[in-house]
Amino acid sequence: MEKEALIFDFDGVINDSGKPGCERIIEIVRRDCHRVPNNIWERFTGIWDSNGVQVKEGAWGHPGVEMMTMAFDLDPETAGFLYKEWERIDATSFFPLVDGAAEILEVLRSSGFNICMLTSRNRDNLFKVLEYHDILRFFDHIQARDDWSFRKPDPHAFCLLLDKLKKNSDISIEECIYVGDTPEDLKAARDRGIENVSVLSGIFTREQFIALGQKPENILLSIKYLPGWLNSFGEAI
Repeated sequence: MEKEALIFDFDGVINDSGKPGCERIIEIVRRDCHRVPNNIWERFTGIWDSNGVQVKEGAWGHPGVEMMTMAFDLDPETAGFLYKEWERIDATSFFPLVDGAAEILEVLRSSGFNICMLTSRNRDNLFKVLEYHDILRFFDHIQARDDWSFRKPDPHAFCLLLDKLKKNSDISIEECIYVGDTPEDLKAARDRGIENVSVLSGIFTREQFIALGQKPENILLSIKYLPGWLNSFGEAI
């Protein structure tokens, strides 16, 4: 079936905030005089055995406050306070976009795709970043954290957006592709039955995505290579 809609995660996919985002969180936690675990990067990515199998899931990719509690052993109140500080800084000290992201979004939009976003950022924070980079204009639908009660990796996170695509554009789930950068993105899309692509512009590796069952051909260095993937495995543009 031809693909009509592309649904993107934001951080690590469009916004170059994978490793830099982790480093910013670490600095915020340290500055507030909390302990940063020695194995913090392992906590972000999870524990993987010698065969590349994930034996403990990581914090990165979970909703913000949950991610902070998992990574730093913080109580929810403290995690919430520090995450809000992270969002405040992110809306004033902007990360760059992933290389070529704006140009690729323009190409995909001009090719007739319905362009959507599903992210765990709150809407106010997200729109400040999108407006700063002048890419808000590319998106037909945006689902932020405060728009829906379900979060990735729960597959129900997609239900609201998929319902909008069906009602407004008569686009079915079979006509959608989701692009993410974390195991949680992969799990949520797979469990919901959405064709999905994993990009390596976040903090996870090709080997880790393969270990989680992602098809090798559906793993890209970044969205810069998405048009080529669509021409080869999806739909010619």
